[in-house]
Amino acid sequence: MSSLTQNWPEDYQERCKSFFNNDILSDVKFVIQASQHGDCSDSKRSKMVIPAHKFLLSIRSPVFFAMFCGKMAETKENIDLPDCEYEGMLELLRYIYTDEVCLTGSNVMQVAYLAAKYMIPCLAKKCAAYLGKNLDSSNVFGILKHAQQFANEHLLKYCWGYIEQMTKDVVKSGDFLTMERSLLQELVERDTLNIREVELFKAVNCWAEKECGRQKLKADGPGKRAILGEQIVKKLRFPVMKQSDIMNVVLETKILTQEETSNITKFLESCRSEVPPDGFLDTVRNVPCLVCCRYKNYFSIGCCKNNPSTYHPVKLTVDKDILLHGVSFWTPESESLVTVSVTVKVYLGNKDSLLLSHTVEGKVGYQENAFCSYHGFDVMFDNAVAMRKNVQYCIAVSTDWPDVSFYYGYDDVFESIHCSGVTFNFVREETLLAEFLFTIPD
Repeated sequence: MSSLTQNWPEDYQERCKSFFNNDILSDVKFVIQASQHGDCSDSKRSKMVIPAHKFLLSIRSPVFFAMFCGKMAETKENIDLPDCEYEGMLELLRYIYTDEVCLTGSNVMQVAYLAAKYMIPCLAKKCAAYLGKNLDSSNVFGILKHAQQFANEHLLKYCWGYIEQMTKDVVKSGDFLTMERSLLQELVERDTLNIREVELFKAVNCWAEKECGRQKLKADGPGKRAILGEQIVKKLRFPVMKQSDIMNVVLETKILTQEETSNITKFLESCRSEVPPDGFLDTVRNVPCLVCCRYKNYFSIGCCKNNPSTYHPVKLTVDKDILLHGVSFWTPESESLVTVSVTVKVYLGNKDSLLLSHTVEGKVGYQENAFCSYHGFDVMFDNAVAMRKNVQYCIAVSTDWPDVSFYYGYDDVFESIHCSGVTFNFVREETLLAEFLFTIPD
């Protein structure tokens, strides 16, 4: 008698889990390359076999259904999958059998590829969320390319949100200098980037120099302009730069013609009172808010009914001067579209001096930023609050809707978190506040 029958699970889902990676009743086996580690070539990697069950695969994936039940149904027991790696395929099957997945930095891209290939959107969304939480300046462009390849809208939002918030850092990465021209164009066309225009121009100029080298072209002004193309050059906002930036930085590259440089200089000398030079934008890019989240895990924090008479404060300090633009709190998905009235108060010290009191009314709903998605409500201030480094502040929030449930954190919150170059230190206490939306002044 097998161990399965000796320990027969009563729950149907548990029985499905017991068949994962199990030879019992298996009617198909996938032959897959071992996951690549180090410099091992494809030809030297060993083959591994994962047993599976056609019925379970077919009810979870339309691709597997077509593979086993279509007009050209696969009849072989052993199916070779040359485009898969063992670790990624194992996690795909784990999700099919158990609704669980163990994502890591080494397997997530392969799992995301397989989720798209076998049309399992829930798993693709989990991969996107994992990648979104683990984005950094060194990998964001590679992940963005993957998201574009598989038209993963959820992951595209994560990537572009991160790039917009962390532009100063991502343009210094090695991947920036090797990105495709079409991606560079999409970047400079965005209206929301957290970088001074002259610094963006420097990065674009470096990209052009590298691209000239790759194409074995002379990296002079006309050569770089030809590589960039008018779509990119005209989207760089020279009229918002300082005159010293034009003279000391832009002029040296010779990417602009003498006439263009002269017209932009005249525009700046007129204190921007004249019409901007033809084809160039004179509007400053918007700086997106950075996000500091107190919670370690959206799914493990508590949920409580609100007491309208109670403010839920949090005390914090930061190690750099910042501008606080707003806060957000989270609610269960069931509370979506509930209308709430929220009051946020910001104090200096331990409620020593009131700096801001802001009340706003709106609907709780689905929110998304570069780092996570949630159901809740964002409170954006009319005027940002300047928070000085190493000074304690107290922020409190209340709402007069007693029937709404809110997430709060105690055991699963950060007492200290480093976010976008700023360290936030919190006094650990229950509060409805989940995120802080801020910018770093130049």
